[in-house]
Parts: sequence; structure tokens; C-alpha cells
Amino acid sequence: MIMTMLFSVKKKIQIIWQVVLNPPGLRNTCKNYLSMTRDG
Repeated sequence: MIMTMLFSVKKKIQIIWQVVLNPPGLRNTCKNYLSMTRDG
């Protein structure tokens, strides 16, 4: 029971890490923002 709970929590953290905190995505977001501000 506890093991499955920990597993699901770990999975959630992994998904959050991939979506929110992954460096390539972050870099792309910064690049897009910079290009937007430069154009505007």
C-alpha cells in the first residue's frame, strides 16, 4: 500500500519535473520570450 503511494507520488513529481522544470523547455520558453520582446 505505502509502496504504491510512494510510486504514484514519484510519478507525479516526474511528470511535473518533465513539464515544468526541464531545462530544454525552459530554455525554449526564455528564447521565445526574448524574441517576442525584441520584435515588439
